[in-house]
Amino acid sequence: MKNAIETQTPAIDSKVHALTQRALDAVHQQTDGLVQGAERARRRGIAYVEQQPVKSVLVAAAAGAALSAVLGLLMRSRINH
Repeated sequence: MKNAIETQTPAIDSKVHALTQRALDAVHQQTDGLVQGAERARRRGIAYVEQQPVKSVLVAAAAGAALSAVLGLLMRSRINH
């Protein structure tokens, strides 16, 4: 019994190593895709701000106001409960 387990251990180790390597490769591919997507979004954002500076400031101000309103409502409801 012990001998059978000892002979199977290297094969199992090899399979575990191969599966681990495949998982790591998949994670690296996904990470690379996310980094590339973020870089494209950054470049598009910069180009938009350069082309539409006033509109960009207005959008940012509106987003900040909306976020402040939501946070204010959440804090108020938390205090009242």
